[in-house]
Amino acid sequence: MDEQKIGTTHDYHEDLLFLDQYMTEHAADIAAEMDKPFELTDGTSDELAVTGVRSVSSTLQAAAAQPALATSEEAPAGTVTELYLGTPAAAAAPAAPAAAAAPAAAKQESGRESILQKIAKLKVGDRVKLAMLGNKEERSVLIRDGSKVVSSAVLASPKLTDSEVENIAGMKNVQQSVLRDIQRSRKFMKNYNVLKNLINNPRCPLDLSLTMVKNLQVNDLKALSMNKNVPETLKKVALKNFKEKSGPAK
Repeated sequence: MDEQKIGTTHDYHEDLLFLDQYMTEHAADIAAEMDKPFELTDGTSDELAVTGVRSVSSTLQAAAAQPALATSEEAPAGTVTELYLGTPAAAAAPAAPAAAAAPAAAKQESGRESILQKIAKLKVGDRVKLAMLGNKEERSVLIRDGSKVVSSAVLASPKLTDSEVENIAGMKNVQQSVLRDIQRSRKFMKNYNVLKNLINNPRCPLDLSLTMVKNLQVNDLKALSMNKNVPETLKKVALKNFKEKSGPAK
């Protein structure tokens, strides 16, 4: 148990070092967007207020259905909140007793609003820190931040998982710069599902899709050629590649 705790602490210290390096390398970008308010690329921020959330869009409700990050992936209790959100760890609520489990579950739906309220109060620099060290649900919001330096920090986070990248590659409510950043990463593009999701994403720039389409498998080429949500040019190229790969061997 002690070894496990030591390992978790060590990993978190490594994350802090990684964060410091990232903040230093992107200091100019962060300074340039220092006063940029929190705004989601799908316009959901129009519904936000600093002190509360009037309503949550259907896209956020869908994202909220994603499972929360496992405890083992999170930083030591209260650390991120204490360091970056201005909430002392000592002020954190104690674990709810068994009798309070039902009320806690009833409040789960409003949890997304709390996250939005918390993020809406942060300046760009603090949103970058949260993007790097926060949990999965916070990253699912910050990847759609209107500030490019924030969304880029999500992709650079040492906590980002393969499944998250796959989901982001298929998201229709992120900036195109996010999809370009994914496509430029050799690490991300080694994952075939990332490649497939990017190409089938209507948000993906056509110049990127056309360079990647040749790497699709035969069945996926056929499906892409019938995808009504992608540009006609891409569908034609996919059909051409499908015929070439599925035709009789010469």
